[in-house]
Formats: sequence, C-alpha cells, structure tokens
Amino acid sequence: MKGNNGTLWLPHVHTRFSDRYVSPTLEKVIDMCLRYQQNNSDKNLMLCITDSNHAEYIPYLLDNKNKLQNKYGWKIDDLDNIAFVIEDDCNKMYLLNGIEGHTKKGHLLVEGFDINNRKNIESVFHNKTLNFEDQIKRIKESDGDNLIILPHPFNVNVGGAIKNKNIEKIVLDFYNKGYIDAVEEFNAINQPFFKNSNEQTKYFCTKYGVRGIYSSDSHHSSQIFLAYTLLKNIDFSNRGKLLSSIRDSLRNYDYQNEGDGASKFNFIYTMLLRRVLSPCDIITLVGLGIKATYNTIKNE
Repeated sequence: MKGNNGTLWLPHVHTRFSDRYVSPTLEKVIDMCLRYQQNNSDKNLMLCITDSNHAEYIPYLLDNKNKLQNKYGWKIDDLDNIAFVIEDDCNKMYLLNGIEGHTKKGHLLVEGFDINNRKNIESVFHNKTLNFEDQIKRIKESDGDNLIILPHPFNVNVGGAIKNKNIEKIVLDFYNKGYIDAVEEFNAINQPFFKNSNEQTKYFCTKYGVRGIYSSDSHHSSQIFLAYTLLKNIDFSNRGKLLSSIRDSLRNYDYQNEGDGASKFNFIYTMLLRRVLSPCDIITLVGLGIKATYNTIKNE
C-alpha cells in the first residue's frame, strides 16, 4: 500500500523563480520528486516550493498545465486550492502552495495558503510599513488557515528572525498563540559554515518545547533531499483535513527529522553561482566563509 509509512515533507525548496542562474526549474524539481518516488512509494511525498517574496510558480503551473501534461505525461490536479496533485504513470506527489517572505526582522515560510489569496500574501511581504508582528497576524488571519514556519531563525546572515531576547519572546508568544506552527530546527545549507545557528535553534526548540523541523533550503538540485521531515497520519482528502493533520502531527510529536548538511564545496559552489560571480560578491562570500570557518573552529 502506497504511503502507509508516512509523508516525506520537503518544506523549504527554491526554484529558478528565486535564483535565475543556479536553482533548478520547477519542471526539474517535480521530475526529481516523481523519480524519487519510484524507490520510495511506501511514503507520500509533499513538496513545498518556497521562492523568495512571491509564488510565481503557481500561475506558471496553472498557465502551462496542458503543455506540461503533454510534454512530460503528468496529470496535474487541484487539491482544494492549497496544493497540486501531480502524477505520472507510476508515481504521485503533492505540491503544497508556499512562499518564503522577507520581513524587516527575518524570513517566514507560509505554506498551504489558498491560491486565490496568493497576491494578498505577497503584498504583505512587499508592504514595508508593516512590522513583523502585524505581518504574521495579517498572513494568518487573511487566509482562513495556513502554516507559518520560521526558517533559519538564528542565522542573521541569511534572514534569521531571532536577533535578540525581545524577538525571541515575540516568537514564543506567537507560537503559543498558534500564529507560528513550527521552527526550522535544522537547515542543510546552513550546516557547513553556520552550524552554530542550527545548534542554537535545536537548543531553543528543546528548551521551550517548540516543534522543530528539518529542511534542505535547497537552491540547487543536488541539495533537495539533504534534509526533510517525515510526518505521520497525514490526510490528503481535503484542505481542512490536510492542514489540521499536519498541525496535529507536529503538536503530537508524531514526526521524525532526517538528513544531513551540505558539503562546504557544495555550499560555496552554489552560493557563488547565485551571486553571478561578480568580483565584489566573490570577495564578500569568501570573507564570510573564512569568518564562519574561524568561528566554527574557535567554538569546537
């Protein structure tokens, strides 16, 4: 029976709509996920594309649905406006609506929102007059229901939100009120040079009982399956049951985190490509890498 061993959730994956040069195309990511299912059909696979500040892949998928179906032999269906169900001849996957929004205090992953509310959510991230707390409230309340996850919260180099104790209190308050559903405890591309930020997040989750998940935060096809969360008892029958079963799996600790970090070479290679290899950017990134390596050695 397919999917009886849980749901492999990839909660933080980027496509070329985020990075025009190095991240894989949407078609490439979907193809890799369907191929992965060939040898892992005992699990469901739920992918969340979280491109930066917009969800361009959604109108792209809708506008090119027939073309993609004819070219790749995929069957693409809708799941109550919060996800796509994509199948080929043998395999099936779920593509949960998602976005990674940048705020003044850090990044937010929003997942499982209604397609018809996509522009409203994007506008929240483009509205620079809103503070961090108001952005979270407006996103959560405007859509009826969705998942909000705090990615790489202690890595201030890449948009971590928890920069001091005051923000930590805000995050805990919002988590306890149900505005934030989970925190990204382990980020695979943070691990090579920002290992301490992953360790800080793990300590934070353990100390306060916050649910922590694993993700790859992939910006390259080689990174997609580096880290993920395996959820149990996920119900894909409709919108309400899908979101509530994900939330229940997290609240009840009915999940398992698996994976490892990217290699230092992989991190540097993909970061350099993402920055278009300008001399100034190379110097900045190399300096950042040296500083992070020094801090890692110093703290070991």
